[in-house]
Amino acid sequence: MEGFALDEVEEKQEENLWLRGGFPLAYLADSDSFSFDWRRNFVKTFLERDIPQLGIRVPAARLRRFWTMLAHYHGNLWNASDIARSLGSKEDTAGHYLDIFTGTFLIRQLQP
Repeated sequence: MEGFALDEVEEKQEENLWLRGGFPLAYLADSDSFSFDWRRNFVKTFLERDIPQLGIRVPAARLRRFWTMLAHYHGNLWNASDIARSLGSKEDTAGHYLDIFTGTFLIRQLQP
């Protein structure tokens, strides 16, 4: 299930949706700090508990580092060698991590 979409919020709340994201508890939070804490805890729980429960054995800290690097590439062409070099790993490892995030619906890849 996806979070709130643009057509589900009032026009004056579009910036709030952009900043807080579409998850109900983050979007509807009473304050920006509560929303930020919720999102930070979501990421931590996802990487430390949910991914391992799927049988994926990659250290949470490594996936967090990959996720941060991936966020900096947002909207750009995927270059596995750059990310792999930054991670200190091989290109196929970076591709594997990308597949994990795509398979868990955390990111969406737009094919050329």
